[in-house]
Amino acid sequence: MINGIVPAIVGIVIAGAGIALLFKSRATSHWRLAAGTVVEVAIETRSGDIGSSPNTVLYSPKLHYKYVFNGVIHRGSRILGEKVSSRASAAASGRQYIAGQSIDVFVDERRPHRHALERGMKHQYWLLVVIGVFWIGLALQL
Repeated sequence: MINGIVPAIVGIVIAGAGIALLFKSRATSHWRLAAGTVVEVAIETRSGDIGSSPNTVLYSPKLHYKYVFNGVIHRGSRILGEKVSSRASAAASGRQYIAGQSIDVFVDERRPHRHALERGMKHQYWLLVVIGVFWIGLALQL
């Protein structure tokens, strides 16, 4: 039974994260639409991430934008895509946005600092729940 504790904990954490993300993404379905504007797309540079050597440099495009909700200007930012080892690849994945471009921002009316660029449930989070349940099932077999 003691051998199953680690897989059970792993399964609970993964499934719990999946469930939390499902609820959060579902909540955005009811958020209000606000007009947003792209401020810039910058390339964020990071080195020595966990699991990589200290000399490894990774790049990711970061979208900076502002939006107006109830007459108040708010600012936000989001990482676009994955971290990659090529600055050119990171720049390419951020090309869909240009400074000054209008974008839709979905805003939580009760907490306008909470916002999303996409609205609705993201079904890929179910995969986390399934993987978590698999680990819990594995723990029960040990």
